Formats: sequence, structure tokens, C-alpha cells
Amino acid sequence: MTSTTTSTAIDANPWSPDNGENWQEQEDASLNQVDLAGQAEDGPRSYDWESDIDARDCRRCSRKFGFLVRRHHCRRCGLIVCDRCSNSRAYLSPSQILQDPSLPQESRQVLASQHQRVCDKCYADLGI
Repeated sequence: MTSTTTSTAIDANPWSPDNGENWQEQEDASLNQVDLAGQAEDGPRSYDWESDIDARDCRRCSRKFGFLVRRHHCRRCGLIVCDRCSNSRAYLSPSQILQDPSLPQESRQVLASQHQRVCDKCYADLGI
């Protein structure tokens, strides 16, 4: 919505033809980028397991890692985050679970039956 929108227009249905404007000509860039199916416009999003060596600080809040601030991988996006930015757990579908490629791979079906550590952004994206 634009900055000239009034509070009454916020409550109005944007798809309704009786909202005072030509609803078919309205184009909102954010509506064109909605990702309801977990896919980007070019197809499914692919995530990679981030290397521990590459991360000196949290990818979400920029806290420096050290003796007291440990690294944690989000099992959905693969980014390295601190404990504050990954205090959520969620059940993920087998296709969403990322694993460390340097370790033996566990069964995705077994992992899907367990809570997985996810970053706060992925937790919000899941809508839980």
C-alpha cells in the first residue's frame, strides 16, 4: 500500500471492486512476491550448509562467536546463528531438513519425526 493510504483503506478488501479504485489495475510489488508454497519465482529455493570456518559472527544479529557464544546451524536454511537467534524448534518435512555434508547422513524420515533447531526467521517463515 502507498503512504497516502488512509486507515479506512487498510480495512478495505483490496480485491473488492467497490473500494473506490479500479482494483484490476492495482499492482503491489509485495503481492507479486508472495511465497505461499515455499518457492521463489524461479522455482524451489535451495539452501546450503554454511561452513563453520566462514562464520565469525551470527548471520542474524552479528554477535561475535567465541567461548561463550557458540555456533548453531539452522536445520532449514543452513546458516550459522547464535543461541539467541535459534531458540526455536520445529518439525520439518524431510525435504526441508539440511544436514552437515561432512558427517554421515541420517535418515530424513527419522529426522522429520524429531524437533529440529531452526533460526527465528525460518520459524516465522514456517508460520508456527
